[in-house]
Amino acid sequence: MAKPPDIGLAYINSLGGDNQKSQRSVLRQAGKMLGSEWDVLPWEKIQPSRITTLVNAWKRDFLPRTARYKIGTIRRLYRFIEREGLITTQRLDRIIAGSEPPKLHAQKGGKGRALSEEERVTIMSLPVVTQYERLTWAVLVTLLLTGIRVTELCELTWDDVDEVKGRFWIRHAKGHTERAIPMHEFVLLAWKLTRDDQSGADARIFQNRNQRIGMWTPLNRNLVLQMVNRMTRRHKIEHFSPHDLRRTYITYALNIGIDVATVSKLVGHASVNTTLTYDMRDEEAKDKAMAKMSTEILAE
Repeated sequence: MAKPPDIGLAYINSLGGDNQKSQRSVLRQAGKMLGSEWDVLPWEKIQPSRITTLVNAWKRDFLPRTARYKIGTIRRLYRFIEREGLITTQRLDRIIAGSEPPKLHAQKGGKGRALSEEERVTIMSLPVVTQYERLTWAVLVTLLLTGIRVTELCELTWDDVDEVKGRFWIRHAKGHTERAIPMHEFVLLAWKLTRDDQSGADARIFQNRNQRIGMWTPLNRNLVLQMVNRMTRRHKIEHFSPHDLRRTYITYALNIGIDVATVSKLVGHASVNTTLTYDMRDEEAKDKAMAKMSTEILAE
């Protein structure tokens, strides 16, 4: 039987080689959040309420798939601790009940919401005092005014930008296709603000200063999600996901009369039917959009 403070290490040693590295990383992060190094932390003495707080933080700050893996690691650790006889079954049940992982939605496009006009105005007028605030503003303005995917945003470089023609290129799109997108003046302004901050960084437009290693690192989906979550809490906006900004762009574009075929090309959808699933307007407005599309097709 493993004894404290060796229980975390005993759990890791019980795993296969590939799982050891990834789950050790999860426990290391959890240990820091709980105030100690993972391999000396008395896991069996941690109150279930603290584990619930840890789990809720992961649900808030990470994408569902990533959060599920982290939470699953903690649940497997405590099942191991219970098998070693260091906690009771009742205590394990309390920990498991308070660490429910987020659900993964198989359906795409049909979930989520479009932001209201007031919420869009709030995003456009966010403070830009600190480097992090400027980066957050640039990310949200770009997603709101271009409708690109978060993964596409993270891959953008200055080589993709044509300031003379006022457009930029998506070269790492879903489906391995390329497309050009007209660039709003606010988008270019936001990008230039981030460029002024990123002395010594590479050609990526969106990078964050990693204080731990003292280097600029490209953004990823989890960092963008954290930005959105912090912004909604700070400004008391109803929660939305980064992908909801894409839904907002599509909904607004259709609402002002841009035909659905053009919108579909702008956002990189292979089918207009996919684009229509992102339309958050009521059924009457959707019917008008479909009727207009049919009229244009027949006119050709």
